Amino acid sequence: MWRRYDGEMRQLPEDDRPKFERLAAVLESDIARGDLKAGERLPPVRDLRATFPVSEGTVIHALRLLRERGLIWRDSTRGHFVREPVDVSVESSDDHSPEYDAIMREIQEIRRDMKRLTQRLDGIEKAGRESRP
Repeated sequence: MWRRYDGEMRQLPEDDRPKFERLAAVLESDIARGDLKAGERLPPVRDLRATFPVSEGTVIHALRLLRERGLIWRDSTRGHFVREPVDVSVESSDDHSPEYDAIMREIQEIRRDMKRLTQRLDGIEKAGRESRP
């Protein structure tokens, strides 16, 4: 059960970025620090709204951004969860094998596909919400 955000008001960083990007940055920082661990369920949208001074749309947009970045995944009935970390860092060196370069190209292609699929899924979910009576 989620406890960390219950009843504890937190402020977003003050800068020129839109609120959804600032909220995503705070959650990303929580993930990086280990406050939100791999496999852990994120708080529901209503709890995030109660914790941060933002609208429901801002929370949903921030969660979508974190999904696109591959940091979280969404189960349509249970909520959002932190993904297992994947280290695909690239060393700055020109002596990579052809196999390594091919794998890195495939990873980039998979990331593009994931982003497109996430956008399609978001569109389908939005259409479903709009078509409900």
